[in-house]
Amino acid sequence: MAAAALRAQLNAHIASMYATGSVDAYFQQLQSMDEGSATTGFVAEVINIFLNDADRILNDIAGLLNQPEVDFYKVDALVHQLIGSSSTYDDDKPFFS
Repeated sequence: MAAAALRAQLNAHIASMYATGSVDAYFQQLQSMDEGSATTGFVAEVINIFLNDADRILNDIAGLLNQPEVDFYKVDALVHQLIGSSSTYDDDKPFFS
């Protein structure tokens, strides 16, 4: 019984995240990939790796921007590294407009 109540609560939370735009169709794809995977938790592991890398890159960018003379070539390289980690980035759209 408790498992059913937790599942209902989870489904309600996910529905509210869809309604607010916090998640989209990609979230559903990730869920189905993880459920169909031989090793459950694979998607969560990939997301954790991305978030850890993103955190490191953002800290590196912040450090560069706090220097008396900013090396924008290094900042640009880090921004592109971060963008490259995201599969939803569109190469045809300029990052800075």
